Amino acid sequence: MCGTLYQCFNFLARHNGVIGLTTHPTDPCKTRCTIKLDGKEGEIIAAIEYDCTREMDLLMKAIVPTCRALQEQIEE
Repeated sequence: MCGTLYQCFNFLARHNGVIGLTTHPTDPCKTRCTIKLDGKEGEIIAAIEYDCTREMDLLMKAIVPTCRALQEQIEE
């Protein structure tokens, strides 16, 4: 289970994961973090959006929980 950043990065490595950061396509005040995985049935994509004017612990409050959710989805 992806409970730590180390476990999250190992999960991403096992599934050819890619993390991308970009501005939100329709709202310039928001930023988007995307996580893409090469799954057995195609690509799984998760998007995390957050306000770019606020400080956020992106790793522990967004990426790790998203990896945990993706891992649960893959294991189903």
